[in-house]
Amino acid sequence: MYVDNVLTALLVVRARCFGVDDARGATATEYALLITLIAVVILTGVMLFGTDLAGMFARANSSIG
Repeated sequence: MYVDNVLTALLVVRARCFGVDDARGATATEYALLITLIAVVILTGVMLFGTDLAGMFARANSSIG
């Protein structure tokens, strides 16, 4: 993926500029990117399937009651 290549290049440049021993910052960056990606996936899923899920729960609620 293009994003992976860009991130890898940025991490290599950062490692060369600030030293390879400073891995804590890279780890924090990776966690921040993962959290952002997970949030985007969740928001996209809610936007795509939110009304369908609301209808499904409404039908289930009406069939129980």
